[in-house]
Amino acid sequence: YPDRAFDWLNYLIACSECNSNHKRDQFPLDTAGQPLLVNPAEEDPLDHLSFSPSTGMYQPLSLKGGPSIQVFGLNRINLTRGRVDAWTVLNELLVVYAHCRRTGDEERADRIETAVREYPFSGVLAALLRIAVGPAADFLVSAECLRAIRSRPEILGWA
Repeated sequence: YPDRAFDWLNYLIACSECNSNHKRDQFPLDTAGQPLLVNPAEEDPLDHLSFSPSTGMYQPLSLKGGPSIQVFGLNRINLTRGRVDAWTVLNELLVVYAHCRRTGDEERADRIETAVREYPFSGVLAALLRIAVGPAADFLVSAECLRAIRSRPEILGWA
């Protein structure tokens, strides 16, 4: 927002593609003058965006969701493909993690935990864990992954 251009507390890390090529100087406001972009430092993006594992796309859940998707270009093809791939990889890694903990392979489990926590597309992990405890879990998350998450509840704290 222009009046906060030199306010250090207004700075967020953003990829150059999102910030320079999509957002640029767009600052949509509602009729009361309130920002219509999700501020991830102050609010959970998943309160405003619904993730589709099959397409990798976000759909708006709130008045801020739609403008955020459009202004930041969140449904660009390279991002949606990456999210679909991340969903698949994360599902499998959580299954392997639970197996390693169950069989006592602590070193490998620790490496997997680190990899999952540091994996690109952290929003996909957050969405996966939120979906896994929600009403659509059985339809969207593999049975093996759900068993892994339920057997290792610490996973829920990774996002």
